[in-house]
Amino acid sequence: MTFTLPVSSKGQFTIPYLIREALGIRAGTKLAVTLDKSSFTAEPVATKDISQFFGTLGARKKGRVAPTRPLDSVFQERQNTSVA
Repeated sequence: MTFTLPVSSKGQFTIPYLIREALGIRAGTKLAVTLDKSSFTAEPVATKDISQFFGTLGARKKGRVAPTRPLDSVFQERQNTSVA
């Protein structure tokens, strides 16, 4: 796909819907931009969606804070259980 895009006075352009949809780009998605001699590329940065871990640390009780643990251990635990 090739698109011709206008650039605003602020140097901004809008990524067309078809490209955003195909690459899973949504508001807040970070892009890695690489500059070549006369062009650039932009690719979505792979991130772990934190929403899949909501509730992992347990519910907060009034007056008490749920115990916490490093997210790396939570990610590792989820990877180990999803493989089985």
